[in-house]
Amino acid sequence: MRRMLLASALSVLLLTSLWLQFILVGGSLVSPLAGWGILCGIDIIEITYFLVSYILIRQKKEQSYIHAIRSYWLVETLFLCTTTFMSNNTVCIMVQILIFVAGVCLIPIMPTPEQIGCEAVEVIAVIAHVLIGNIDWERALYACVIIVFGNVVAHQNYYSYTRRLLENDKLTNAKRQAETDQMTELLNRRGFEHRISAVWPFCNRQGLEVAVVMVDIDNFKKYNDTFGHGAGDNCIQQVAAVIRKHARRSSDFAARVGGEEFLVFLAGISETDAMQWAMGCKKEVEDLEIPHADTNFLPFVSVSMGVCHWDLDNYKREFFELRAEADRSLYQAKEAGRACIFMNNQMYAKTFRSRWKERT
Repeated sequence: MRRMLLASALSVLLLTSLWLQFILVGGSLVSPLAGWGILCGIDIIEITYFLVSYILIRQKKEQSYIHAIRSYWLVETLFLCTTTFMSNNTVCIMVQILIFVAGVCLIPIMPTPEQIGCEAVEVIAVIAHVLIGNIDWERALYACVIIVFGNVVAHQNYYSYTRRLLENDKLTNAKRQAETDQMTELLNRRGFEHRISAVWPFCNRQGLEVAVVMVDIDNFKKYNDTFGHGAGDNCIQQVAAVIRKHARRSSDFAARVGGEEFLVFLAGISETDAMQWAMGCKKEVEDLEIPHADTNFLPFVSVSMGVCHWDLDNYKREFFELRAEADRSLYQAKEAGRACIFMNNQMYAKTFRSRWKERT
């Protein structure tokens, strides 16, 4: 897209200079008024595409890149071929052909059919100039060789560009797989550390309120021993799906950091909202009513949570300090009988067997 930005800028400079010469010195088959109109048309088209390129780059709308470039070359091809017939000056015609070929070489993002189409249109235009008598066969041959050479270069550039994109996609996918827990599709330890190392300095600079939440499936070993590892994996996946659903903001991310243990980071969230988040997540896990072992303190799968909230605007801290506090809160939740949430040494949302019976 930046190449299209550059091509538009260069086209404005080169074509404007060329047509100013035609208008002021002569050599155009159209009237001066029409020449000024063509000059304005050139500038409007090129400036429009310049602005479109700039906007797409700023907004990172990659899906629109190819459409913009294709339309750019359709307009450029038709416009340049048309304007070559508005002069009988051989030098003028050859210069415009060279500008076109240079543009084709400059912008590689053009698939083979479009390249062949542009080449064919330009060759037809050159032959038409020969038949009209604007240029001789020798110059026409030179022009055709230049056009073919330019398209060979453009095709090679396009091939190199697409190959580079594929390699980047492979690297991106490999990195994503290396940082993702395959069972739950949450981040793994490595992925979480990478994300938090990128996000935490920003949170500190902006003085954001943040929360770290540790989540542990209660008595998971007992669940595995009773139902088997296959059912255990399915249980982990269901709990992870609930966590992923609740950590849906772009600033939130969650990771599986142990067999049945999860770590969640929430940025830009108040203490009250952090607790509401944890309570909502805990309730939804319990509402799944995944059967637990008969000897468990609850007949269904539950989770314990430890929450640490901090306002970085008051005092800067390191992430590992907040995680350590969340770990301590999780330990308190387990010591208090599990199926509850601890934050700031206080217990919240304790689930009792008697209350579950009343609810059902």
